[in-house]
Amino acid sequence: TRWVPAPECFHPEHDIWRNRSPTVEALSASPEIHWSNVDTAPCGDGISVAEVESFWNDFIMAAQKSRGDWPSLRKRSQAMAERFGREKLALYERILGRYVLLLRRKVSQEAITKLGLDNLLCNWRLHLLFHDVIAEGKAAYVETLKNTQDSLLYRLQHIGEATMLDLVGLLRPDDLLFEDMKFRYIRELKQRPDRRGFIQKTVENDKGGFYSMLNWLLAQPAMAPLWLPKAHLLDSGAWLVTGYQDQNRSGNPLTEPMLR
Repeated sequence: TRWVPAPECFHPEHDIWRNRSPTVEALSASPEIHWSNVDTAPCGDGISVAEVESFWNDFIMAAQKSRGDWPSLRKRSQAMAERFGREKLALYERILGRYVLLLRRKVSQEAITKLGLDNLLCNWRLHLLFHDVIAEGKAAYVETLKNTQDSLLYRLQHIGEATMLDLVGLLRPDDLLFEDMKFRYIRELKQRPDRRGFIQKTVENDKGGFYSMLNWLLAQPAMAPLWLPKAHLLDSGAWLVTGYQDQNRSGNPLTEPMLR
C-alpha cells in the first residue's frame, strides 16, 4: 500500500516545491543540527523524541540486517512493511527526510562542488549519500556532522550502489521499481543511431558518478518485464517498428511491422 509523502520526503529533483512548504520552511528556520542535539533536531510538527529514538533503535537497526543485499531487497521491504505497518513506516520516512534536510544544511556549495555533485542530475545521488550516512546509524551521522566534507568524500569514494539505494528500496519499493523501469526505457530509446553520440558524451562526463550508478542498476536483472518494440532506422529515414503491442487491445500484437 502506498501513501502520499510528506513535504520532507519529496523527490530531491522537486526541492523547489519541497522548500516552499510550511513544514520544511519551519524546519529550515529551526536551530542548526549539532552532535549535541541530534535526538531533538528533527522533532516538531507532530514528531516526538520517543519516535526519533524508535527510528534509530527499531527502524534503522532492522534496516541494517542484510543491508546492501540487492537480490533480497524486495523481500526485506515486505518484511519491514509487515513488522511496522504503513503508518509507522510513513513516520520513519518523515524522520529520515528531516535528517537528510538537516544534514544538507551543513554541506556548503563548495563542498558539493568538491564532491562532484554540483549539477541537477546529481541531486538524487547526493540525497542517497545522505541516506547511506543515516542507514549506518546514529554514530555515523554524528561523526559526519563533526567532519562533514571529508566524511562525505570518503563515503562517496567507497560506497556501493546497492547500499546507497537500500533505504529507498525498503521504504518505497515501487518508487525504485519506477526508476528502474524509467532508466531501462530511456536506455533503449537512446540506442537509436542518431543518439549514440549523446550516450557517449554523457558517459564520458560522469559527473559525481551518476551515470556509473545508472550503469550498475541497468546491469542488474530488471525488476519487472519491459514492453519494448524493436525500432530500426531505414536508409529512407523511416523507422521500422516490430514487436509492436497495441496497448488498447489487451495485449494483442499487431501482425505487421509498422513504418513511422
